[in-house]
Amino acid sequence: MNKVDVIKNKEDIRKIKEFLRLSNFRNYLMFIVGINTGLRITQILSLKFSDVVDEHNNIVDKISFNNISYYINDIVQECFQKYIKSNGNILSNKSFIFKSKKGDNPIERSQAYRILNDASKNVGVNIKVGTHTLRKTFGYHFYMRNNDLKYLQKLFNHSSINVTADYIGINYEKENLNYNSFNL
Repeated sequence: MNKVDVIKNKEDIRKIKEFLRLSNFRNYLMFIVGINTGLRITQILSLKFSDVVDEHNNIVDKISFNNISYYINDIVQECFQKYIKSNGNILSNKSFIFKSKKGDNPIERSQAYRILNDASKNVGVNIKVGTHTLRKTFGYHFYMRNNDLKYLQKLFNHSSINVTADYIGINYEKENLNYNSFNL
């Protein structure tokens, strides 16, 4: 398997989001969910409306897989609401959110890969993009904002902090060195 990159540049994220939003809202939603939750692509594609909508027709604030909670922020909730509103009369709670045009199943991982690659190429983002790019991008930007590798290690179910740091494209040893040289 080829190693894929993190989208570190926020302008690149914006360009991909805009391209997907204008071309296909389902694909835009997939991207938004991926970069905002840390879910694996297989988890994203397996989502049904019953996973994200509660009994009062509100969007839930978290989704659990294997006893790990993935939080649904305001941006993701708004996108789900818009998607449901625009497709409301053809959707059921048992429907897959990222439904294929060929039947009742979700799109396949290979199709998600093609969608992401096509979007990045169309907007001139010249990095190795794959389905893990979404999760890695979430992790990188979460870390840059919160500086919490332990949380990401748990969320990603990684064996060590170093694995998590490598996964999201940061040099943990160098940052750890800064802590070791800190004295008051």
